[in-house]
Amino acid sequence: MLPGLLYATRRFGSRTIEPATHSDVAVRYLCANHHLDHDSICAFLVANKVAFPAAFVSVLQLACQLRLTRVGTVSIDGTKIQANARSEGVDGAGRGTGGEGK
Repeated sequence: MLPGLLYATRRFGSRTIEPATHSDVAVRYLCANHHLDHDSICAFLVANKVAFPAAFVSVLQLACQLRLTRVGTVSIDGTKIQANARSEGVDGAGRGTGGEGK
């Protein structure tokens, strides 16, 4: 369950997971209130890298079977896409206002 929670909350690195063991109640519960250092977390992530996507898919399939959620497109590869949804950043023709690169 922990890999599914971490992927769903976009926590992929050991340095972002470590503080979550102190501040996030769900992570604390799943970690049995143990606070590991980032080196131990990193070693665990590397050793089980192949199992994480499979576990995440299993959780999503179970949620669909139980009709707990509708699942659309889910990305688990960590791809980051830059987006800006502010209307003042786009003119009528769909082009930016020239403020890029600042």
